[in-house]
Amino acid sequence: MKKYLILLVLLGVVASAQESFKRVYHIPASKGEILLKKDVSVKFDKWSKGELDSIKQIYVPESMIKISEQISINSVLQTVTREIKVDTAFYKTLTVKRSEIAKCGFWGYVKFDDNKIIANKNSCKKDEKDNIYYYQLKNRDQLSLYFIEGTVSAFTVPIKYRFKQPNVSEEFSSASLNANLFGGISFGMSSFFYRDKVGSVTNNHKLTLGTFVGSSVVELNSNNTSASVDPLPNDRKIIKGLASIGLGIAYSYNKVNFAGFLGWDYAIGDEAEKWNYNKKPWIGIAIGYSLFNL
Repeated sequence: MKKYLILLVLLGVVASAQESFKRVYHIPASKGEILLKKDVSVKFDKWSKGELDSIKQIYVPESMIKISEQISINSVLQTVTREIKVDTAFYKTLTVKRSEIAKCGFWGYVKFDDNKIIANKNSCKKDEKDNIYYYQLKNRDQLSLYFIEGTVSAFTVPIKYRFKQPNVSEEFSSASLNANLFGGISFGMSSFFYRDKVGSVTNNHKLTLGTFVGSSVVELNSNNTSASVDPLPNDRKIIKGLASIGLGIAYSYNKVNFAGFLGWDYAIGDEAEKWNYNKKPWIGIAIGYSLFNL
């Protein structure tokens, strides 16, 4: 059996396609010395003295400023300019952005943008929709975040090992044609590595647990129907379709995939029950490279 498993690894290299859905990250309040921050909009009555002084340098009290805006007149947009006075009422219409340390973590979506990992909280609460969270990275800082997502993959299993059965020897077979669809839940980690001026790097690892369905064909002959009460004669061969179901586990590093499967093949049509391995378990190993998304 050892030689069969070695051949499974050597020959089970396939091209695959993969699609991920709703990747959600766990975003902690801190990762080592890197703290999660958020930009909040602060209204006039909560400004600090320094923030008020900065605004007053831009908008001098008691001065007049011109404001341009577009309005619709008879369904035609027109630009209207008006003057307003800089006073307390004007300041109350303004907000300033303030950076604060986030008090707790959450689940959400992320984007790696320059030296920031920007996080959007997975929340429907109205008072949190405008908050922007982020990690600020220094040169050569690396931050790793865990995630969960749904994964669907299209793949082939070129090599199958079929277990020994009563009156039936083990078989190491290659399917001439098969197509399978694997779906499951993935648990993974993204590592974000910030490199100033030379380009940052993101690496993804994930483990997927799931089920698959597939189809293939098999040629029935006297050898692989030998356990039947009515095996095929030596001079007769027939082609049968197979429906496959099973369980799978896959590890992915970026676009490289390693997967193992436990499956069952069901032959379809007249005389299908003669096949020695009908409805019997098999294992397969595939090593793939995702050339494209589904």
